Amino acid sequence: MGGGEEEQALHAIMIATISILVVMLMMLFAVITSPQLSPVASIGDWDRDGYTNDVDVFPRDPKEWVDSDGDGVGDNSDAFPTDPAEWADSDGDGVGDNSDLFDGGNGGVRISLDTFEFLGYEGTYYRQRYYPNPWFQVKVDLDGDGYFERVYESEVFNGTRTLSSFFEVTLDVPDRLDSITFTIFAYDVWVVSSNLVTDFEIIDYSPVEGLKSIVYTVPLPGSGWWMSSGPGDGDTPDCVLGYSYETVLIP
Repeated sequence: MGGGEEEQALHAIMIATISILVVMLMMLFAVITSPQLSPVASIGDWDRDGYTNDVDVFPRDPKEWVDSDGDGVGDNSDAFPTDPAEWADSDGDGVGDNSDLFDGGNGGVRISLDTFEFLGYEGTYYRQRYYPNPWFQVKVDLDGDGYFERVYESEVFNGTRTLSSFFEVTLDVPDRLDSITFTIFAYDVWVVSSNLVTDFEIIDYSPVEGLKSIVYTVPLPGSGWWMSSGPGDGDTPDCVLGYSYETVLIP
């Protein structure tokens, strides 16, 4: 082999050696910056939780290793490990924070008066004025002490026997509240004076004798609808009242 051929062979060997070194350096750099690329990473246990990296969804977190619902929160800290839409339940009521308006302090309650029909008087009771002036109050007890600390009043509907979707109130409620108590009063206003002092009588929508209104304690979050009628219990004047409540989001 001549000198020229030897130089060419030596040059080729040097180029191959340099190429191998470059590849090795690149692989080393990749392993340093991204350890998961190491060929031994899969059999390692970086967080020493007993689960090797190849099966540990959280190889750097010793408290987590599985994420059954794929929501990014490990099963050990996920309140709903099989529900990808929920992972926390701040108030422990079984409803996830994403669905539970009352976990984040942005929940409210809407109470609606949906239908009203005046039925008049029973028995020997008689009134010359055939059309009442209905007026309504919604009273709410937020702390369960039996005292209705919030009172909401409708306008007076003069000379009206029937109403539809005529009054609603939306109230903000304390965070993590699990129930409220409310009642509705229907009145027939006789006179509304210039200073808004009224003479009135209660219009009966309760089917229970001696009671002209109904008190409800309802769960939060939740919803409900009722239709109550007063005739037949000896209390008068009477009406049919439809009303409802629902949990709502308050911006």
